[in-house]
Amino acid sequence: MLLFELDQPAFTQVSARVDMMSKNPDVPTREVGNKSPVESHAEDKDPPENIQDTSAAMKTDTRKTRLTLEQISKLRKLSDLKAAEYQSSIKEIRRQFAPAPAA
Repeated sequence: MLLFELDQPAFTQVSARVDMMSKNPDVPTREVGNKSPVESHAEDKDPPENIQDTSAAMKTDTRKTRLTLEQISKLRKLSDLKAAEYQSSIKEIRRQFAPAPAA
């Protein structure tokens, strides 16, 4: 039984202007809205694709960053490519500095 009716919804769209984890309050963090906790938590689990995090680490950031499987795969491929390039450059250097063939 309700004692009174609300003219407007109880929750309204409000811009959250303060990021409690950083020292910069001017950076908008996220929108707080009319979603249930289950819906908002489900949104947080699925990050948008192709996001490159270019934010600089601050001295106060003590949390460990988590790498995605895509990032780990890119790092592994780059490592394999660098190793192959290194081996080919070593072969070229050995060929250049090898003793002259006996004539």
